[in-house]
Amino acid sequence: MLDTREEVKQAQREAQGTADAETTASAAWQQACLSCTLGRQEAALKSCVLSARLERLFSIVERAASQIGNPKEGEREEKDSAVEKRLEDLESKVSTVHNNVTQMLAMMKQQKGN
Repeated sequence: MLDTREEVKQAQREAQGTADAETTASAAWQQACLSCTLGRQEAALKSCVLSARLERLFSIVERAASQIGNPKEGEREEKDSAVEKRLEDLESKVSTVHNNVTQMLAMMKQQKGN
């Protein structure tokens, strides 16, 4: 008789354990579904925040690019005058080299002629 009672108690414990496991699994499933739903909502909110931040970043980059692409009038004139001065300097050097080469060729012709 004791063995039968023990078996009944054991069966009840197992049944209760199974019921508890099913309840736990059901609760876990519900939690997972809720978490997934909240995760999607949170991701959507984050993407909205991310989108707003990206728009702000693009705005800053566009503004910086427009300032780089369009120098102020004074800066442009300053750069133009620096370039013109450099060109004049290079033209002067080229002219000097040309004159020196012309003189050397003339001297070589004279030496060949002699």
